Amino acid sequence: MSSALARGVQIRSEPADTCPEVSEAAVIQPAQGDETGLIEEARERRVRPMTRSELAWGIGRAAFFVAAAMVLLVAWPSGKPMDWDIAIILAVSYAVLWNVELEIGLGATVPVFLATVPMLFLLPTEAVPLICLLAALAQEARSRAGFVRRALGTTWSHICLLGPVVVLLATDSDLASWSDWYIYLFALATFVLLDVANTVIQMRVVLGRPVGLRDFAVGPAADLVFAMMAFLGVVATPGFRYAFMIPMLLALASAALTRERRVRVDKAAELSHAYRGTALLLGSVIDADDGYTGYHSRGVVELAVAVADQLGLNDRQRQLTEFAALLHDVGKIKVPKEIINKPGPLTPDEWDVVRRHPGDGADMLNGVGGFLAEVGDIVRHHHERWDGDGYPENLAGDEIPVIARIVAACDAFSAITTDRAYRRGRPIAEAIEELRRSAGTQFDPAVIDALCKVIGRDDVARALNAA
Repeated sequence: MSSALARGVQIRSEPADTCPEVSEAAVIQPAQGDETGLIEEARERRVRPMTRSELAWGIGRAAFFVAAAMVLLVAWPSGKPMDWDIAIILAVSYAVLWNVELEIGLGATVPVFLATVPMLFLLPTEAVPLICLLAALAQEARSRAGFVRRALGTTWSHICLLGPVVVLLATDSDLASWSDWYIYLFALATFVLLDVANTVIQMRVVLGRPVGLRDFAVGPAADLVFAMMAFLGVVATPGFRYAFMIPMLLALASAALTRERRVRVDKAAELSHAYRGTALLLGSVIDADDGYTGYHSRGVVELAVAVADQLGLNDRQRQLTEFAALLHDVGKIKVPKEIINKPGPLTPDEWDVVRRHPGDGADMLNGVGGFLAEVGDIVRHHHERWDGDGYPENLAGDEIPVIARIVAACDAFSAITTDRAYRRGRPIAEAIEELRRSAGTQFDPAVIDALCKVIGRDDVARALNAA
């Protein structure tokens, strides 16, 4: 009934020099089958026609559940009468809750347990699986698109209810009592185990997806909370006939807040995409304006993100690192080409022009505003030095933003090892040696240590040997 999607990243390494300590690039990219991909694939699968094998598999599973539920209904009566007004209220509540999704952390859960638990104790327990199924199918029928696929999937998903029903009937614990709490926990455990087994089969066998522990982090915890809330409502029912409805009303109120939160998250995601699109556009402008600068910036991105991970920066800082590394040289658009491509040494006046590019880049990004303005503050300081002799503001030590220190080290490494108009690139081993000599003066020693660790990682070395 409840599920959560896990997201991961994998690191791909690009070929570098033959030095065992170094790789020029460690590219962070989304792993195949990430959350966005899974959602898009699931949406596409819901609307496409079912193949014969899918149809046969779906009918077989649905028929198995219906047959098992019918056997319980006929062969194992609990003796409880059907209270029709409560039955109608609970069936309608189940149908409503079936379409309610509460976001919890990185996952989401459907709070149908708030209606299921009262059914198990207030209605004939053996009838609960079929009542829940009919309520869910009535809700699914509101949307005709892909109904057959959804109906078959919905039917099978209710297999989880058979476990609690069997436990309660077998132990004669289908009337709410505090003394039977351990039986109720066992009944809940059977539901969770069937839910987990169903999820594993769906992801591994049907979808061919790997399954990790985080896939089940949200569901069981949420089910336990909802079950406890619903049981409290059931216990209070003798004093107030419809007390079981209180937890469901609270869930519906939470769902309304969840929808508002989702709107805010969606808007934030759209804004993030806009920022990323702007950054990529500026990166393309850099590349078109000067091929070397564009190539150099991409190399700095790859290495800087890996160093940020090595230093344990959080997700926000990691994102800032990626953007700052991509755009650190955007100010060079204002530097004349004859200066950038000059084959010989620059004059003092030409150096003055070049040294303006961090400030020019920051001003350009500050003009965009928002997140890119934060990136601009980092871009402004990527030529500061650890000892305070850098530019444009002569910041020193921890006064320099940590991301600017990362970009500075990776920028220098890329500049040393790549060919320039006035010299050939130097071997990677020499670049590392020079960076180590400059640690404590030009560069943050901790950043240089992290850079060398990234370069010397086993996975990077293996990728280099395979290249």
